[in-house]
Amino acid sequence: MVLERPHYLEVLVAVERLKDLAEDDPSLRDEQPYKAALENDTEYINANGAEIVKRAAEGETIKTFHERVVGYLGTQRHPRLGKVYSELFYQPMVELIDLLRELSFEVLIVSGSQQEYIRAFSEDCLKVDEAEVIGSMMKFQLSDSGSFERQGEEWNPASDGEGKVYRIKERTGTLPVLAFGNSGGDEAMLDIASSNPKGKSFIMNHDDPEDEYEYSDDELLETARAKNWTIVSMKNDFRTVFVGSNCLAGQ
Repeated sequence: MVLERPHYLEVLVAVERLKDLAEDDPSLRDEQPYKAALENDTEYINANGAEIVKRAAEGETIKTFHERVVGYLGTQRHPRLGKVYSELFYQPMVELIDLLRELSFEVLIVSGSQQEYIRAFSEDCLKVDEAEVIGSMMKFQLSDSGSFERQGEEWNPASDGEGKVYRIKERTGTLPVLAFGNSGGDEAMLDIASSNPKGKSFIMNHDDPEDEYEYSDDELLETARAKNWTIVSMKNDFRTVFVGSNCLAGQ
């Protein structure tokens, strides 16, 4: 969907929120994870991404969160590739979504990332409506002002592993016949799709250290070969890796 290295973007967006909170309240500056955010402590951030995301969610409205995601992805640049993050969606994945729609498939984005994080850019960058996004969810509540405020606690199950299959069934009433994934958290979804006689499963092999990164999931690759899933090589099968245009420009 979008580049995930060297950090998950939803974690970087959360880090920016923690920085803002610590700047507004100096008493937080020596407290983790605010301290790590202010000091750009990448070791701490990489080891505590889930906690950072939860802490950043506390008290933020969904509307403000969407604006923060769009603002970050639409303006900040990747440290190695030099491109704005919203230029780093995978071109072949966007083309695949278009092709499946032409073939009358219903297309859903199903991710372990926060559902509201993906919804912030799904329509502008992927042509996928917010209602067609399934992800992990932070609890939220309706405030007196009529806005939805996020809380620092996840609803269960998270959209990961078997939880991803449960969330698909809950939201759609059915199960996928075609699935595309790139991590162990996708395995249950891939398994369900390939178990359908007309189903098909694909996995992405991130094997292009020059144009992207190399971080192959060897265990998932082994499973894919054993179950006859299609392995897509980013290095060999992608003619163009990234869209290269800022889908969030002007937002």
